[in-house]
Amino acid sequence: MIGALLLGICFLLAFIYLEPIFTPHFNKLSLIAKLVLTVVVSLALFLIGTFMFPRAYVQLATQNIPPDYPDAGAFGLVGGVLLGFGIGYLLEEEYVKYDPSQLSNKKKIINIVVGLVIIFVLFLPFEYLIEIDSAFYRFFKYALTAFALTYVVPLICTKIDSKL
Repeated sequence: MIGALLLGICFLLAFIYLEPIFTPHFNKLSLIAKLVLTVVVSLALFLIGTFMFPRAYVQLATQNIPPDYPDAGAFGLVGGVLLGFGIGYLLEEEYVKYDPSQLSNKKKIINIVVGLVIIFVLFLPFEYLIEIDSAFYRFFKYALTAFALTYVVPLICTKIDSKL
């Protein structure tokens, strides 16, 4: 527990120190290079976590201690969200440029409702109708949901706002 906390603090300090150095270099890359880097980093983190700790909760559960990880798909969830948000953000910034700050309250409410409907229609079937207990399935499910949230929803809202 203390080792994990110290490791987390080390990663946080490394990020705080290195982020200002690497961000300008990342911003100079082409869109394709940014997308490839996003895919590689998210897949690497997912695969490293999944294969290093494939059943992190099994040993804890046999000792009647509540598991730290609710299931083996926790790495799939985090890796998928990282991939979906990363790709969606880069594409949205490049092609959609959604800015709701100038919208009326009526349009903002419509956009929120549209976004929620899209996310629920996309996420609920994956969560409740298809029961696959796999870290890879979770990775795909959360990548798709995060991508829809960061790219598809702003794209649709932009189209709707131009028609209203």
